Amino acid sequence: VEFEQAQVCSVTLESYDGPTAWERCMGCMELTWLVKHMHPEILGDEAARMGLLHALALGSKDVSYQVRIQSMECLDALIRVLRRRFLGQPGAYARAVSDIVKDRVSSNDDRCWDSVYRCMGHLIGVLAGEGGSTDCQIRANVEDFRGGEQSKLIAELFEHGVGMAQRNRHSLVYASVWLDTLGAEMEALGVDLMHHRPVLVPMLVDWAKALHTEVRLGALRGLLVYVQQCWPRNRSVEAMIRNDLQEIRDAGSGDEACVALLDGIDVALRWT
Repeated sequence: VEFEQAQVCSVTLESYDGPTAWERCMGCMELTWLVKHMHPEILGDEAARMGLLHALALGSKDVSYQVRIQSMECLDALIRVLRRRFLGQPGAYARAVSDIVKDRVSSNDDRCWDSVYRCMGHLIGVLAGEGGSTDCQIRANVEDFRGGEQSKLIAELFEHGVGMAQRNRHSLVYASVWLDTLGAEMEALGVDLMHHRPVLVPMLVDWAKALHTEVRLGALRGLLVYVQQCWPRNRSVEAMIRNDLQEIRDAGSGDEACVALLDGIDVALRWT
């Protein structure tokens, strides 16, 4: 059965390069379905043999935005299915996927923001390890983890994400996508968030003042994560955040979730 699945996947890959955008999109959707249902070990071997990542890299640059979105959806499925392979052998697969994602982030394709950043967030989560980032502050101080390929790739991905967020910081649509996907993985960087402070903290403070509820809450969660992870505290950052806390409270008055997050930030600033 697995061999037949591999054969079907090969045929589907050939049909992926269709003469029309519709055929290319349908072929990519078939690939996504097969990626989700094939055994990880079989899929890993087939992906390498067929050049699946190369095909998805081309698809992510297709003239049709629908093909670009479907290519990123397929890449996201590949990350999810091959998560154990990523953790065990981070070199070839992780680097190739990371390059595709960084290229798509740099393209600033607004039609694909959601799929691209969701893919980036999942990749960072996988590289950070199973079980989320509950021990990320401890792991970030372990020499093997900091010097490993996973840590380097996470830092590169997040740097790309923060750089593009700076360019699109005035778009609430972009802010919502960024905070829901990449922002949700901020804990994976642990103390390495300090490297992104000059851009990250002012951006989160600006978003925390937005009238859009989800953007405001996402930004406050990001600020809370930053303060909790970056210990010992940075006095200049603490002063800047404290100066803006009241203004943020006024913008989110009456919102219990917002008030709770602001109280959490205030407590974290006192204890870090």
